[in-house]
Amino acid sequence: PSNVVWPNIPYPYNTLIYSGTYDGDMVIGQYFTQPDKAGWFGYELVNLYKMTGNKHYLTAAIEVANTLAVHTKPGDEKSSPLPFKVNAVTGEVRILKSNSGDGSMEGTSSYSTNWAGTLMLFSELKVLGQGNPGIYQNASDLIIAWLLNYPLKTNKWGPFFEDIPGWSDTQVNAVTLAQYMMNNQEHFSEWKEQVKGIFDWVYKTLGNDQWKKYGVTVVNEQTAYQTPGNSHTSRQASAELQYAMLTGDRTNYENAIRQLHWATYMVDNDGKNCYPRDEVWLTDGYGDYVRHYLRAMAHVPDLAPDNANHILHSTGVVSQADYYPDFNKTLVPDVPYADVEKVALYYRTFDNSSTETIRMVSKPLKVVLWKNELPERNNLDSEGWQWIPMEKGGLLKVRHETANVVTVYVK
Repeated sequence: PSNVVWPNIPYPYNTLIYSGTYDGDMVIGQYFTQPDKAGWFGYELVNLYKMTGNKHYLTAAIEVANTLAVHTKPGDEKSSPLPFKVNAVTGEVRILKSNSGDGSMEGTSSYSTNWAGTLMLFSELKVLGQGNPGIYQNASDLIIAWLLNYPLKTNKWGPFFEDIPGWSDTQVNAVTLAQYMMNNQEHFSEWKEQVKGIFDWVYKTLGNDQWKKYGVTVVNEQTAYQTPGNSHTSRQASAELQYAMLTGDRTNYENAIRQLHWATYMVDNDGKNCYPRDEVWLTDGYGDYVRHYLRAMAHVPDLAPDNANHILHSTGVVSQADYYPDFNKTLVPDVPYADVEKVALYYRTFDNSSTETIRMVSKPLKVVLWKNELPERNNLDSEGWQWIPMEKGGLLKVRHETANVVTVYVK
């Protein structure tokens, strides 16, 4: 509701099962919400707005961001800038008993490290000039300063999961932050060492050698539930591959590839998906799991299929993508019909300024931005396209600054 202490953010759970009404938290109960999940939800609402143009998504994202930013505080060893769980109506942060062993994290509900989504929400709205950029900047500064001063030094990487009543360190919090750091290096001057430190912590704390005879170390979900998971292992793989490509450090490169192989064994022929020790209720193994493969192919294009054209990555949001022969030319009126049989790919991005990485079966004949042909270049220091040959086909990179509609032609 809009008239409570923490207004306009979602509840994570329906306390009356199957009611369809989300009104609380699984462990603490009605009216308790999880700000870290709200931040991620708000970020995805911005993406939905960019994909669809529906401003209702943007309005809702701004409301989420406003609530989170207003409540952001400096934080300390036992309290993050935003709490893990809070009563949305009263603002109560209930102190839960710690199960960390040493009692060091007694205030479990006041602490979480899952703030990458919230930071991205603030950043997206600042770039769009929407909402309250000033308070978003202040909140971002507080969160980043806290991350640098506490979890990146203490390796207290919990909690995340809604069904754990006490403390639990999690791979998702740690590695999601590592991904954020690699994508936003300007905020972390020592990101190379810090990201490597996160990876080392993961293997020390959550590494699983059960399949080591096959040459692979996989990743357990969390300290309170030491069970190997496909979503967590593939997340680790995609982050390790990104780090290898950015730094040239290929120490864990081979293991990352094998982690991707290993995680495919969690999926049955009909698509049902589970951890190797559990039932198919583990739904985070679906959407979360798949996107790590998409990221892995973006970081290492050799992993992408060489017999089809695919957009692997964009620095912006792609709102439309049509591949020959499946696109309808009536939907792409700016493509000359006489050449339509030569169109391999037509796509639109939300922003005029964006760079796409595309796996292609063959080198393009030309790349057109709106109705103007882009120049082929040896690098992408300015608007144009670059072709990088591979063993089969190659990689097309397109940088555009002045329009958002791209058509790729082949011979």
